[in-house]
Amino acid sequence: MFSLKWRALRADGARVRAVIHGPTLWLSSALAVVAAVSAALTFFLPDVLTGPAVTTGNARGTALVMMVAGVPLLVLSMLKATRGSWRFHVVWLGILSYLTYNGFLLLFGTPLNSLFLLYVATFSLGLFSLGTLVHATEPHAVSDQLVDLPRRGLAIFVWTIVGLNALVWLRGIIPTIGAAEPTAVLDGLGLTTNPSWIQDLAFWLPMAAIAAAWLWLDKPWGYVLVGAWLVYGLIESVGVAVDQLFGYAADPTTEHATPAGAVIFGILALVSVVPMYLYFRRQRAQSHIVVEVEVRADG
Repeated sequence: MFSLKWRALRADGARVRAVIHGPTLWLSSALAVVAAVSAALTFFLPDVLTGPAVTTGNARGTALVMMVAGVPLLVLSMLKATRGSWRFHVVWLGILSYLTYNGFLLLFGTPLNSLFLLYVATFSLGLFSLGTLVHATEPHAVSDQLVDLPRRGLAIFVWTIVGLNALVWLRGIIPTIGAAEPTAVLDGLGLTTNPSWIQDLAFWLPMAAIAAAWLWLDKPWGYVLVGAWLVYGLIESVGVAVDQLFGYAADPTTEHATPAGAVIFGILALVSVVPMYLYFRRQRAQSHIVVEVEVRADG
């Protein structure tokens, strides 16, 4: 089996390494192709989509950001990470998280249409690419490169975003408890439930909270996952801002997509630049990094 190995050698003699196996590269490469095709068809062929105008608009906005930002960043991060960049290894994890998240949204946030199998493939490839890359990640290869990181400040930032996000979702969910028509809150979307509620409350928000706790406690995986979450959070904020604009343009009477929503998420994206800068700018000045790349074919 093909594998690629890179080693970062520090001046103090310590050695950290990450091994990126062939399946990780092939899965992420396949994801780049499938995500690009599904996003392009979603954006350029809106008549393929079914459901209310606002849902179609939201999907097109999401697809646009996947196409012009998500896929190119995935390809760039793969190229840079396989050449030994710990920063782009983290970016790779973040972009895979973003594409997996939105593959799920396209799958469950749009009524069944002829692109269904492409959406399944996007979500599946994203999920397995993310799993294999996490497995291939040596967390010390990231944490050892960071010094004087304001880790507790970053942890508080992540917890704040997680808490605010959870409160916004719970504000919509709690009134449905015991309601005669709980799905009334989704009127106009053509959906029976909200896929963002499902994946955010079941996985992404708890994962971010745990990652922030690990960072607070100075655990290596905290450095990796919080960095990836910052990448994911920034591009997802941009994506939501754009899908709000497209949803509103498609149906200005809807309450599910508003210019105010686009502004809020645009501001959140700008605010997220600050912790991302603090995270990625910090590398050990005293450590001269030499990257060795070894490619081997396993029998």
